[in-house]
Amino acid sequence: MSNQWMTLLLTFLLLVAVESSDHLPLGDGPGECSKLCNTGVDMNGNECNTRKCLLQTYKDDSLSLSYNPEWVNFFHTDKTEPDRYPYMKKMSSAKAVAGNWKIQYFGNEGDQVVCEGEKIPFLDVNDELKGAEELHENPPDCNYYLRLTNGDSIVRFTRSNGILNKYASKKWNDWATGIVSFKGYWRVYKDSKWGGDYYDICEGDDVTAINKGLKEEGLVGTISGVQRLSCCGKNNPNRIC
Repeated sequence: MSNQWMTLLLTFLLLVAVESSDHLPLGDGPGECSKLCNTGVDMNGNECNTRKCLLQTYKDDSLSLSYNPEWVNFFHTDKTEPDRYPYMKKMSSAKAVAGNWKIQYFGNEGDQVVCEGEKIPFLDVNDELKGAEELHENPPDCNYYLRLTNGDSIVRFTRSNGILNKYASKKWNDWATGIVSFKGYWRVYKDSKWGGDYYDICEGDDVTAINKGLKEEGLVGTISGVQRLSCCGKNNPNRIC
């Protein structure tokens, strides 16, 4: 085989390998955690850069340090220590600065995935944070979305928000009259902070049937919280997957 053909063959194999890989080359910008490096090395065989993995959690529900200085940061090397429990149990909101994270809670409660760049103003289980784990991969949750409508316009949610009655999301409180489309698993609540009646929306559900169910449950024009789940919540109130 000529050198030209050998070069073409190697180039083709490299392209196939890159296309089928979950790995991305590392760099110096934000987000160069190991979220796409779940084998421990990148596509060039170099050790993954995990130094920039960072999850910030806050005691208040506005992800702010202005009024309350208590917060807990998690890094990829963090181990949950018992002496941190008093602080962690107070956490109400989170921001994934770099990497995709799974938050664990005390009690019989399901985990919550927080994707890189996401700000979660009110955690799925408030004031019960037990620990956090950097996932070293892109979980399906990070591609989920829920498109709601009021009949005239559409808003697209990609993360949980349990306080649509506060802050910048206030305009969406009691706004939606139905759903247009969705991907993944969701739960919508009648009251803020995961209160009141709720309705589960699961992959494969028919949109017409969902909107009929929302009407029957009195959730038309009364939704105050949207929650992204990792699995179907039907007959699964604690979201355990």
